[in-house]
This record gives sequence, structure tokens and C-alpha cells, in this order.
Amino acid sequence: LRPEEIEAMCGLGVIGSIPDDKSVKRSLFNRNPVVYESPYSKSSVAFSEIAARLVGIEYRKPRMVRLRRVLRR
Repeated sequence: LRPEEIEAMCGLGVIGSIPDDKSVKRSLFNRNPVVYESPYSKSSVAFSEIAARLVGIEYRKPRMVRLRRVLRR
């Protein structure tokens, strides 16, 4: 579903989306939160951005995220 469709069905605004990511499946298998299992994955960064919006703080992406993703594999 597109964000507009979700907003129309729920009557609320969409504050973010979590991309499909292999690290989510891996973290579920290991029973660990994805933000701990793979903190630099696309899904972890998206979760962190949404959490920051919810509490009203500014979120800064970690430096050199792409390099860190490669090194953690």
C-alpha cells in the first residue's frame, strides 16, 4: 500500500516507513531487535528516525553508514 492509502484508511498521517531489509529477518531469527543486531542497516536507521520524530528530537544519521554496513557483514 502507498502511504496515501494508509492515511486514508486510518485517518492519520504516516510518520515514516521501514524498508524491507535482510537484517530484519536475521534479527527475528536471532530474537534480537534489529537496531541492536544491525545498527547501521537501512531498517535500523529508519526505526531510529521514526523514534526521534515521535519524541521530538533531531536524529542525525551515523557517519559513513554505507561503509559501516559493508564492514559489519
